[in-house]
Formats: sequence, C-alpha cells, structure tokens
Amino acid sequence: MSLLSCGSTDFSQLESQEKKPPILVLIGGYNSCKIPFNTPLNIGLYEASASLRAELSEREGFLTIIGCFLPSTSTMQYLFSSDIEHIHKVAVDDFIAAIQQTITKISAYDLYVIGHSYGGWVAVRAAAKFPATVRISEFSTLDSVSPLKCPPKKIAASYASRHPNPDCTTSPQDQAGENILTRQRVTFWQHFYQYTSPYLHAAPISEASENLFFDYPDNPGAFAAHANMDIDPRVWNSINQRILRSEGQ
Repeated sequence: MSLLSCGSTDFSQLESQEKKPPILVLIGGYNSCKIPFNTPLNIGLYEASASLRAELSEREGFLTIIGCFLPSTSTMQYLFSSDIEHIHKVAVDDFIAAIQQTITKISAYDLYVIGHSYGGWVAVRAAAKFPATVRISEFSTLDSVSPLKCPPKKIAASYASRHPNPDCTTSPQDQAGENILTRQRVTFWQHFYQYTSPYLHAAPISEASENLFFDYPDNPGAFAAHANMDIDPRVWNSINQRILRSEGQ
C-alpha cells in the first residue's frame, strides 16, 4: 500500500488547487511521542506552533505533518493534521519517504520544516533527499543531535561519568554531506543551539543561514535546556516572524 493512501487524507483535492497550500513539517526528538499516550500530537513543537498553525490555516488546504520518536532511535510515529486518528508507526527512513511522497504528490513549494534534537537530524536527512525541484521556504533546526552518533546510552554514560561526550555536544558530525545538500534546497535555514545542558547540546552549523544561541540560566539541569528548547517563546518568535514574512503576512 502506498504511504499516501493510508488514512482518509485526500491529496487529489490539494493537488488541484491553483495556489498550492503551505505544508508545515514538525519533527520531535527522542521519546517526544510521550508514553503512555504515544501520539505525535504530544510533541512540544506541536503545542508551541499553535499560533503559527492558526495563521497558516487561513490558506486553503493547509497541512501539517507531525512526527515523533518513540523510546527508540529507529522507530517513529507520524500523522497528518487532516487525519489525526490515523497514526503511522514506521522506521525513520520510511517517515522520510512519507514526507517525500507527500510533497512530490501535491507539488507544494510553500514548505516549512522544523525539527528538534533527533528531529533536527531527521529534518536535515529528509531535506537532503528531497528532489532538487523542491524548495523549502523556511527550515529550522533546534539543538540538533544525531541518534546514530549520540544514542541514549551514550548520553547516559556521559552523564554518569560527568564527562561530556563530543558526539553529544556538537552538531551532528555524520551529516556534513547532507548539510550541503540541505542548504541547496532551502531559502533560509535557522539553526538554534544552547550550551546550558552540559551533556547534550548542538553547536553552530556552518551551512545554516543563521545560527542563534540561547542561554537558559533558569534551566540549569543536565538536560532541561535541551529538552525545553522546542517550546522556548524566543525560538518561536524568530520562527514565526520568518514564516509569516514568507507568507506575506
């Protein structure tokens, strides 16, 4: 069965519109589906993007694709905002394939992609695989971490030894080639990072259009700043301004 035929989402209606609808892709990090409910609607990105989604929903056919990691570095869940009852459980690359098929099917060029933590890594991986004809209007990565170089066990070992691991305290080092391809496909790439969480944080990405550093003096815990960046109002103020400007609002 085609990934696009799952659920009740009718892509033919979107495809027939004269003005292509905006598509917002939100990708949460590790365990962002949140046990016990395990739904992509639990991710902080979805909650924090409420006002942005309200603005974008004024465009006919607006669609959100929401993905999240389960307590695993290889398994994700995702859903379409047009069919929130139908949750797909897939491998990471199958989630990327679903995004690719969707944007290819409806030829959507008003595309906005936002990924946090492991989700930032997935966002770059996905963008690098998009057809060269696809243009991402606004692309945002929030404290990106590689699930391959920095799995949960490595994070835990780093914390237990009180020695930060370079694989978990730099931006993903396994995406150099994908960063270059991503930059070729995006109009503007905002990358957000922090150093407050000593054992888990990103760093500037040279291919990004803009690197924005935020400090979290009120979140001094080992991982709190990293975990909460996806709901930081400062981050969302910057994202919203860029996307709404792109939309001409």
